[in-house]
Amino acid sequence: MKLNLTPDEYRELVNTNFDAAISHIELLMNNPQELEKIPQGAAIIHETSNDWVNQQNQKIAELLQATGTHIHTAIEQTQPNATL
Repeated sequence: MKLNLTPDEYRELVNTNFDAAISHIELLMNNPQELEKIPQGAAIIHETSNDWVNQQNQKIAELLQATGTHIHTAIEQTQPNATL
């Protein structure tokens, strides 16, 4: 999987997704019933407050879906009215 990103773009993508993943894990720890909403074997793609990162995540999701992987979208907690 190649996105052709510069090192700075790659760093932004990784850092933003890492922060979103940590927020999602904290949310799941506080609401374990939410785990049931994530299909077994699904790849979790985070929707963040960063539009550019969301565009890159969409490209990643499309590549994964092309391999038959189910995608579960997690919305960043810091977004207004965020839900899983």
